[in-house]
Amino acid sequence: MRKLIAVLVTMMWVLLGASSALAHGDYVDSSPKPDEVLDAVPAEITVTLSEPPTKDSSIVAKDPCGNTVESVSVSNNDIIAVVSPEAHPGDWRIKWETISAVDGHSTTGTFKFSVTGDADCTEEEPLPEPTTPETGPEDDTDDTSATDAESDDDGFPFVPVVLGGVVLIALGAVGRRFGSR
Repeated sequence: MRKLIAVLVTMMWVLLGASSALAHGDYVDSSPKPDEVLDAVPAEITVTLSEPPTKDSSIVAKDPCGNTVESVSVSNNDIIAVVSPEAHPGDWRIKWETISAVDGHSTTGTFKFSVTGDADCTEEEPLPEPTTPETGPEDDTDDTSATDAESDDDGFPFVPVVLGGVVLIALGAVGRRFGSR
């Protein structure tokens, strides 16, 4: 009976460890928030993730005139972009890309926000509409999602399924051994 308990405890420990390994650096929050309307151009744009991003993470933020961010840095779970002083009011489009420093998976997302006022783009062309659709979260349960979360895996939980099968086989073998006595 002690062996059965040891096997069960070990399998549960392995399964719990596998579920945490499936988490990726997913979108948690941002400033400004998606679809937020601001009175002034923000000094910076921040995307907060569920895991720390690598230093080569990026944010591309474009105002209606095509101005982008001056610099991007990483701090804790945040990607922070300093906005160009030449930035204009109007509709902004944000795209962020990161690789999780925890598990190495890449994640990208997009969102929009607006700044009240009219942009003066006399020297520059306005940005074209994005070519990628903004469809919402992977699970489609929240229509107010901030990003189009895209991961480099197909979403099927291979590790828990395989480990679950191993647990069932182990339990069957242990049960058969104790049942034949």
